[in-house]
Amino acid sequence: MNLIFFSKYLCGFQEQLASFAKLTGASITKTWTSNVTHVIAGSDEHGAARRTLKFLLAMLEGKWILRLDCKDTTHFL
Repeated sequence: MNLIFFSKYLCGFQEQLASFAKLTGASITKTWTSNVTHVIAGSDEHGAARRTLKFLLAMLEGKWILRLDCKDTTHFL
């Protein structure tokens, strides 16, 4: 199975995600398709993911949802 990450907001994680994708053979997209396997969601000051349309679609379709803390770019996945 090919991993496809969806995110519009990566804060300071662009390079880390690109390196991870290259290492694992995953793809990164900013366009929603049903082939997306993981959604990377931004979070608010309380750590709650933003409830966007794409977030809700991911929940409905059973996709993995990963949360980013844009204040801490030292830890990824």
